[in-house]
This record gives sequence, structure tokens and C-alpha cells, in this order.
Amino acid sequence: LPFTRHDTISECVSVMQQMQEAGTLVTSINHSDLETSGKYLLRGRITAFRKSGAITFIKLTDTSGSVQVIVSRAAYLDYDGIKLFDLGDTIEAAGHVCLSKTGEKSLLAFGLRMLTKAHRPPPEKFAGVADTELKYRKRYLDLMSSEESRARFIVRTYILRAIREYM
Repeated sequence: LPFTRHDTISECVSVMQQMQEAGTLVTSINHSDLETSGKYLLRGRITAFRKSGAITFIKLTDTSGSVQVIVSRAAYLDYDGIKLFDLGDTIEAAGHVCLSKTGEKSLLAFGLRMLTKAHRPPPEKFAGVADTELKYRKRYLDLMSSEESRARFIVRTYILRAIREYM
């Protein structure tokens, strides 16, 4: 995949915010308009997936945040290969930053690559992992589904690291 650099999603979103404030973030999905917006390569887990005719919207999430990836039949040559992607898969998306018609900061993908396939679907988005015993035994499920658990786990990691450095 051709790209300029690897970025975290939060870095890409902050660049989009700066471009939007400067008035240089393109709202069109015309390729000639997008050549000035720069190319980005993002990696993350698919947390939402919607098809709308010849366009597919993917919510890509990593540890720093989430962004919408727009996959258009006109921009992505292997559009039929998208049916192999499922919720929970880890993918790499290369594309140009743009605004969607609704004004959401997005990445218009011209390349997608599967990094890891999820063997089982993730827990329900709204319910998450309800059983307390299951939360403790399968912590990875809780970390995937709950933003609050992820934040608590990161704080716990920093605290333990500080204690170990002190000792």
C-alpha cells in the first residue's frame, strides 16, 4: 500500500481538525481534490460496519481513538473483498483524509489489508460483558467492549509502572 507514514488514529484526527480549521479539509470524494490532502495509513479494530449502496462505512478503533473509514466502489478496486471483513478484525487502511457529507472526519480508503481475523464476534456493543465472573476470567472481552475498563486498565498500568520504578 502506498502511504506517507504510519499514524495513530488520534494523530490523524488532530491533523484533520487542523485542516478543517484552516479550511483545507476536502468534503468531496473526487480523487483530483484529494491529492492535496495527504495519504495516511491507519491500523485498528473494526468496531462498526455499515453498507450503503456502493459505499461502506467502517468505524476503525485503536488505543488512541476511532475514525470513520469510507470505502467507495469507485475508489477501492477490490470492493467485493470487503465482505470478508467482520466485526473485531484488525485491518490496515490507507487513504486520504476528508469530510463525509454529514461533516464527520473520515478517511477515504484506497487500500485495505487484513492484519488479523477475529475467530469469534466481539461482545455486544451496548451490553458488553455483563457477568462479573466472565469479566475477570476473560479480561480481553471486557477491554474490547468497555471504554471505562480500558481507561481503568491504562491507569492501573501507569500506577504499577511507577511503583516498580520507585522500588
